[in-house]
Formats: sequence, structure tokens, C-alpha cells
Amino acid sequence: EEYRIRFADKAYAHLTGSGVYTPVKCLERCDSRVSEIDTAVIAESARWGDAKSESAYTKDDDWWPEVQTVRDLFFPNRTYIVIDQLKNANLYPTIKSPDVKTTEGILEESQYSLNSSTNISIENPNSTGTIYYTLNDEDPRLIGGEISSSASEMDDGEEMEISYSTIIKARIYNNGNWSALKHITFIGQQDDYSNLKVTELHYHPADHIEGIDTISGKDLE
Repeated sequence: EEYRIRFADKAYAHLTGSGVYTPVKCLERCDSRVSEIDTAVIAESARWGDAKSESAYTKDDDWWPEVQTVRDLFFPNRTYIVIDQLKNANLYPTIKSPDVKTTEGILEESQYSLNSSTNISIENPNSTGTIYYTLNDEDPRLIGGEISSSASEMDDGEEMEISYSTIIKARIYNNGNWSALKHITFIGQQDDYSNLKVTELHYHPADHIEGIDTISGKDLE
């Protein structure tokens, strides 16, 4: 169970919002690689284009149509197919994760700069369940599935003001089951660091050889 929820948290982070496996991000990587090998494909088609076909494969007639198929049909749909596959394998919760919103809409990124105080709301996209959240970087869900004592319950759509660096971690809890983790960090640009003091430094020098002996870097800390 613990493995499944940790896997679900990672999968949710990468398959939704602006995650690396969302259609937009996959298309960006695809287009970058297509552009990178644009000229090399001509040489490849000249070298191998007629190896298994009487009429030679070419960049314009064969390569580009395949690229467009991947762009138009594969990536736009693949992310959601994978999510369904993970759900069927019990590796992705059927309970939807909470939405964190401002007046401009749902926040999709995992990190935001905070130049001034802003109001956010946490909403439950499910028909049932309770929102639990923390502001201290702890998971609302304890190992074993219980509700953390540091977690707060929030009414659906309730607002809160964020005016300084804050880490929000939120889940939906319903009848013993949890959603994947919604994790958003707000970094305050106007935070006061005047009282911050560096009081200790840790440095580990590299090991070195003296004569025929190896001297541990620890001895020089």
C-alpha cells in the first residue's frame, strides 16, 4: 500500500498539470528531437531507404507523415491511456486530487513566485470526500493511511491568504482511501532574511595519498 501511494504521487506529478509526461511536454521533446535530426534523416533515407522496399523511403514522403502521426494521434492521447492503465493496475487512485485555484484559474505548476499576498482556494473535484492539507511540508496522510495530526480539514472551495513562502500539500480522503498528493510551493520574493545567520559550515575534503598511505579527507575537516 505504501509503495502504491508513493508511486501514485510520482505518477500524478508527472502525468498531470505541467508534468514531464503530459501531452504538451512530450510534444516539446518530440519537436526538439525532430528538429535536431532534421538533416540527418536525409542521409539515413539515402543510406537505408531502399533496403527493404523497391521504392525508396524518403524524408518528405515517409518520415514527415510518421512524425505527424505521432504528434497528432499518439501524444495527445497516450497520457490518458497510461493513467487508465495505472488505475487498472491499482497504481493510481480513482479519487481525483484536489485543485488549487486563484482567481486566474487552476494552478498547474509545482512552484510559483509570490510577489504579493494572494488568495487561493482548494477544491474537491470529486462528488464526495474531504480535503486535508498542511502548510509545514508534511504529508496529510500518515504511513498506514491515517490522517496526520498536523493536517487541517478544509471546506470545498474555502479560501486562504498566502503572503509568504509556503508549501501546500493536500489530498482528498474518502472512506479510508486517499487521492494522490497535490504539492505546490510558493516562494516569497519579499521575505525578510535580515535575521538569517550562517552559524555552521560542513566541508568534507577529498581523500589524498601521502607516501603510500591514503589519508581520509575526514581527518582534515
